[in-house]
Amino acid sequence: MIFFKTVVFLLFMIFFAGCNNAVCDISDVQATVVFDFRAEDEKPECRTCVFVQTQENAWKTAEITVFDLNSDYFWRVENPVLLSSKAGDWAGCTNLLGENGKVLSCGDYRIFYKNASGEEAEADFSISYPIDFLALSAADFPKALERGSFSKKIAVYDENGSLIFFAPLENDSSSAVREKFVDGAFMRVCYVDNLKKYACFMPPVSLSKN
Repeated sequence: MIFFKTVVFLLFMIFFAGCNNAVCDISDVQATVVFDFRAEDEKPECRTCVFVQTQENAWKTAEITVFDLNSDYFWRVENPVLLSSKAGDWAGCTNLLGENGKVLSCGDYRIFYKNASGEEAEADFSISYPIDFLALSAADFPKALERGSFSKKIAVYDENGSLIFFAPLENDSSSAVREKFVDGAFMRVCYVDNLKKYACFMPPVSLSKN
């Protein structure tokens, strides 16, 4: 689905050289809950993205396993998403869901990392987000963010769903964005928690001149 693919790509933009003899050790864990609003009057679809950074090349990753320390649930990712950025190499999953397809609960988790040589490492992390967002609609934003600290960004996509711009804009009206990006097919407003714990993607807005 095109909207899911573009949301995943945006998360790479928001949050994110190894050497052959690097130690298998976890440097950082980034867990972000995505609230994906598809329509103004609908509740969001939610998923959790979890990425781990190690001191070795991410392409050596064999699998990662995430444990919920408050229950018996765990998630084993045998084909993790791998990516490189200026912040280093990362491996993880963009679509972790809990029981009955629900978003993962707030709380404490542990991640286990295994590389291709069978070496392992582990680290604890937490998931945190405003639980009431699960019952809100896109029409409740940005007012729902008044108590938090966030940044507003504009994502612009071409007709194939490829991201062509993602950053704050002084004038983010659809008409202004249409004039600035002649190849833009649709746009989405994105509210990102400054602690990178959650991100809220508003419904797509067409940039068609018709």
